[in-house]
Amino acid sequence: MDRFQYTELENTVPIEVVIVDQEIIKELQCGICLQIINKPRQCKNGHLFCMDCILQSLKKIQECPECRCSLNVEKLSRSLFVERHLRTLSVFCKYHFKYQKSVGWIVDEQGCNEIISLENSAKHENICEHSFEYCKFSKECGVIRRRLMDAHYEECPYRPVQCQHCNADFTHNEITNHLNECDMIKIECDRCNAPMIKKEFEKHKLNLCPNYHIQCPFFESGCNATFDRKDLESHIEKSLSHHLLLMKSHYTDTITNLKKEFSLLLKDKDDKIKQLEKSMNEKSDSSKKVEWCVKNYSILKKKGYIQSEKFTIGGFQWFIGFYTDGDSNDSKGYISIYLFLDTNQIPKGKSLTLEYYLKFFNQRDQTLSVKKDFRTTFPIKGGQGWGDRKAIRASVLESNGFIKDDTLLVMTSILIKKTCWSIEESDS
Repeated sequence: MDRFQYTELENTVPIEVVIVDQEIIKELQCGICLQIINKPRQCKNGHLFCMDCILQSLKKIQECPECRCSLNVEKLSRSLFVERHLRTLSVFCKYHFKYQKSVGWIVDEQGCNEIISLENSAKHENICEHSFEYCKFSKECGVIRRRLMDAHYEECPYRPVQCQHCNADFTHNEITNHLNECDMIKIECDRCNAPMIKKEFEKHKLNLCPNYHIQCPFFESGCNATFDRKDLESHIEKSLSHHLLLMKSHYTDTITNLKKEFSLLLKDKDDKIKQLEKSMNEKSDSSKKVEWCVKNYSILKKKGYIQSEKFTIGGFQWFIGFYTDGDSNDSKGYISIYLFLDTNQIPKGKSLTLEYYLKFFNQRDQTLSVKKDFRTTFPIKGGQGWGDRKAIRASVLESNGFIKDDTLLVMTSILIKKTCWSIEESDS
């Protein structure tokens, strides 16, 4: 097939190439660009130039580039003789040539041999059978001569094809792969030779094929026999009493196992209820106040961390703890104080929402006491305690009346606002 990569360069063959009589080119050259004259204009002495070329020249100097006579736009004139001569020039159809990068434009042996006048060349080239067009099915085919297009369409790998089994549309180069997968293609069962469409084969094999090997329907009850489906009825008749005994034993075992599972499930639920009742009946006040005297503060502060004794509220174990020089780089120089939950004794599924304060009591002037208020829910996800990282500067705590006789007084008041329970349901 005569096929080329079609480019814009190939579509614009220079006029100098298509002129049949190459000798005449010298007579019709522009005196400026030395190409075939386009829209010829002349001076009073008959020197010829392309209109665009001479207009550009006159912007620089108002004289003819050939004879140096005075010249401007008003003095330029058309050359009707040259225009008529150009129109009637004999030229080859542009499809008489092809372009090669190494040599340029050369004669195409497979191209058009028509010779026409220049003024009729465009009309001819629009209908020329040697012109190039893209395949209507895909540009992947490149461009093809018009006279060969019908033959190409018969062979084009991208031509549309309809599957004769499912009526879906594909390109010719796709249809082979599709036919290997088409669910509507007609096949025969490899066991019984029954005709069917491909998508029904699995259903036929599992439910209908008389030659397909199957298990006895009572295999869950303990019958391990296998046979062709066509022998099922015979097997059922021969093994009726055996199947009844197997079914009785199977159902007895099943009921026994269900009773055991049900008993275990009831016990598990009962344990959860008892645990919930026990937790709910625990003695715990809904509020609590704690005063913590930190004696020998000047000695204890050197440890960096001081912790109170544990106390109980809401079924939880709590304690207060503070860091005497902050608990991070950005809190150095401050007291970092927290209310902590003892996570080792958390009742499963229980959480408490608290309102509480933590107070450093000023023993010289109680109006100068530092009090921090909080509201949060415990247990805290990803941590134990909640408080203030920069509650008070350590220097203020040690010099403004908070410590008396080397004793610091820390107070808290805790109020339970809400109690929540969550019970994990068993998957069974």
